[in-house]
Amino acid sequence: MSTVNMCLAEIHQVIPEEIIEETFVTPYRQDYYKPVSADARIITEIFEKRVIPDLSLEYAHQVTIPLEACQIERINVSDYVVVIPPEVLQNRKILSVLGVNTVNIYNNSYMGSDSLAAGVSSVMSAGSKMAAGGSSVPANYLEKTEVISPNSFIIKRAPYLSTNCTIDILVEHDAKLNTIDRTAISYVKELSLLACKAYIYKKLKIRINRAMLDGGSELAAFSEWVDTYADAEEMYQEKKRDASRILWQADEEQNWRLWRVYCYLSEIGSGSPSWSAFIPNDGRFYSCFCSELG
Repeated sequence: MSTVNMCLAEIHQVIPEEIIEETFVTPYRQDYYKPVSADARIITEIFEKRVIPDLSLEYAHQVTIPLEACQIERINVSDYVVVIPPEVLQNRKILSVLGVNTVNIYNNSYMGSDSLAAGVSSVMSAGSKMAAGGSSVPANYLEKTEVISPNSFIIKRAPYLSTNCTIDILVEHDAKLNTIDRTAISYVKELSLLACKAYIYKKLKIRINRAMLDGGSELAAFSEWVDTYADAEEMYQEKKRDASRILWQADEEQNWRLWRVYCYLSEIGSGSPSWSAFIPNDGRFYSCFCSELG
């Protein structure tokens, strides 16, 4: 069962079916002989329009893609346009390009000269020291990139680019939310339930009040249920603030990469580096080393 299906089961378990029907089915029923699926509407309105984009912004899914799987066009002396086929991205949008690893993925040798590393971050400077200190960890990493469409971006200031490179990118979570680790499912279920309650309150509150003014006193019980969702939007916003921390803690691969970076820098430094230096406020550390170490 996918994560989204588990969230749907939780929504049906907690919210009365009459309220779900009134919110997600009745407004869209134009023909009695063409039934409307409540789950399909919930997926569209709650997950596709809100939960998935919000989780992707808070903690996107990181993937590494070989450049040979992409279409590359050189537009001037040092700039390239890279188009990643939709099937490679699994029809997900690129949110950000972390960088291009210019290490040959076949023989682990360097591509080009040190000039390729122009514009690298301070984290990669540390990586250069690691390489100079005898470590087998390479340090060439191009960060000058710009996303220009959901599946393409520009690589800037790269005098030479080989297909024997990899790209580290952040993409949105898939439509089933299966890119989120199972240990974080309880959190995603709570967040999705709050998003659904907030949507219901927004859509039904005024309609119910208008119906009661017109003499619909039998809607009192219905209104009482909806009123309990009045704080759902505020609770959703509060819960969303925990997304980066919880999803990061559940991401075993990222934690393992971070631990390896920490160990390498501990070996080459005069002492143990500050752990907090690798963990930004959103729970994501600089991933410049991810493909280098993975």
